[in-house]
Amino acid sequence: MAGTAASRLQDDILAPDYRRHLLATCNATAKPRLDALTTFENIADWLSRFRQQPLCLTAVERVDAWLATMRGDFAAGARHLEALLQRRAASGLVGTDQITLLEREVQSLLQSADRNAIAAFLHDLERQTIAAHGLERYWQEAPFPFEGG
Repeated sequence: MAGTAASRLQDDILAPDYRRHLLATCNATAKPRLDALTTFENIADWLSRFRQQPLCLTAVERVDAWLATMRGDFAAGARHLEALLQRRAASGLVGTDQITLLEREVQSLLQSADRNAIAAFLHDLERQTIAAHGLERYWQEAPFPFEGG
């Protein structure tokens, strides 16, 4: 692979100057953009861009379910999860993995429309996720938008 365009690209990407340039660029552009995400609607707008070209996320139903749930439209959230689960089943993917089981549990909870139970479940899931990634020192629990906070 020596001397090929691919190896040159890899060498450039791994070069210390490139790393410094990439970090400086991220600090100059990404951080201010992320800092601007101060409201739920800012975040929803930002996430909606991932549904467009060239990304076109394959599990947009999961994003749509999350956005509907955060807005308090639990029926729509459950419908989006059902569409995701059906598409996965139609593609032949076995629905016994942890994510599918969790999505089914969330879907059932959303169908109950019990705001307090939904909030408690999602806060617990959030705490588990934060702990699993060792992010406790950066995280502060806050109410979800549907909680009126």
